[in-house]
This record gives sequence, C-alpha cells and structure tokens, in this order.
Amino acid sequence: MEGVLILAALGGGTVAVFIALRFWIVLHHRVVPRESLSLLVVAGSGGHTTEILRLLGNLSNAYSPRHYIFADTDEMSAHKIRAFEVDRAERYSSTMYTTHRIPRSREVRQSWLSTVLTTFYSMLHSFPLTFRLKPDLIPKAVGEEQHKSCRGVLTEHQALCRAPLRQPGRPPRYTEAN
Repeated sequence: MEGVLILAALGGGTVAVFIALRFWIVLHHRVVPRESLSLLVVAGSGGHTTEILRLLGNLSNAYSPRHYIFADTDEMSAHKIRAFEVDRAERYSSTMYTTHRIPRSREVRQSWLSTVLTTFYSMLHSFPLTFRLKPDLIPKAVGEEQHKSCRGVLTEHQALCRAPLRQPGRPPRYTEAN
C-alpha cells in the first residue's frame, strides 16, 4: 500500500513539474513578427480545388510560400493550381509555391472495407509531409451555407479574406516534390 502511494505521489509530482514547465515555456515565448505566413492547401476533387483557389485569390503575397497537396491521380487539380499560380505571378513581385502529391485515400466505387487500408497508406505519406513543411496556416474552404451559419464567429474564410493589399509581381518560383 505504501509503495502505491509513493508511486502515485511521484507520478503526480512529475505531472505537476511538466505542467509548470509548459506554463513557463508558453509565458516566456517571444512572438516574432513575420512578413509572411506559409500556407498548406489541401486540394480536393469535385469542385473543392476551384473553391479554395477562389478563396486564395483574395490573398496577398504575405501568405507565402503556399504548399499545395493533392492526390497523385488528380491531374485536374494540378492543372488548376499551376494556372492559378502563373496568374498570381503577374500580380506579385515574388511568389513561392510547391506542389506535393500523396496517394488518394479513397477512389470512386472503392469498397468501404478497403478504404481503411488506403486511408492509412495515405496518412503515412501526408503526416510526415505536414511535419516537414511546418505550415503556419491551413485554410479550409467554407461553403456559403456554412459561412452564413457562422455569424459572429471568425472562420478561416472570413480571416483569409482580410488579406493585405496586392502588389504587382514577377513569375513564381516553382518546385514540384513527390
């Protein structure tokens, strides 16, 4: 019985030390102002790519670099993203973006049982990519019905539409990673 109480006290003390350390780190962390924020944009099929690109069209070059992720079989999204970025290059002095392909988690008419495996396989590619890119912001496309139901709440859509002013620019720097 005494051993259990000693272990409980040590465990509680350890947790208390970690909580105090976390508070100290958070309270003493200095925020460094930045000139830009990196975005991680997950493009989807079925009109979602067009919707998110329309949202990103309102942003200045302060949201750079932009990292686009789409399915390895989604050629239409790849084409739309490249066209979008070429158009942006005409408006901004320097713009940077990258594209990354990941395995699709579910194909059309794929059985739900096999979806578990393919989704896990897709996650094995997407999680390390996200940690490697370390984005500052991951925008989410918000449909009109969702936008109207969020009155008084600052959604990503509303926040991203409050972008700094645009500036005329040069062609973008482009890299494609697999």
